[in-house]
Amino acid sequence: RSAVVESQLIPLGTSIAICLLLAIAGNAAAGDALKTWYPGLKKPRLQIPLWGFILVGVAVYAIEGVILYRLLALDLLPGGQVVAITVMRSSEAWNYTFFGLRDVLAALVGMVAFVAPLIILMATLFAFDPFSAWLLLPYCVWIVYDLWWIHALWRLNPRER
Repeated sequence: RSAVVESQLIPLGTSIAICLLLAIAGNAAAGDALKTWYPGLKKPRLQIPLWGFILVGVAVYAIEGVILYRLLALDLLPGGQVVAITVMRSSEAWNYTFFGLRDVLAALVGMVAFVAPLIILMATLFAFDPFSAWLLLPYCVWIVYDLWWIHALWRLNPRER
């Protein structure tokens, strides 16, 4: 193999491994809450179906994987990998807070707190890797919906406060 191909395989393998590990950790953190606790919550009228959340989750892992790969392979942003992984881990921490702890308010607070590192990542990507920033933009739009959704869940489920 050529040195160029080998130099791309390590970042590719690392990106895939990190995304898979985080997906496994996030699902493990949810436990059985998706089957036992979550169905009992009152949902907002404009909630997308569960399969829509799953599709968004898969798309997010793919987007994050591509961005992480670019940050590792192209070395456009020294230390950018740490910021990207921090944002990815924050997302998995939210899964644990919402599903694992079954705490809607803590999940709402966590989602609001998540916006800051996401904004930092976006600004940094636009400065150093605009392609990745544009790739991440739909996820930022999703976060606006997600904030509305978790706030609506919190309002509709006072026993969860």
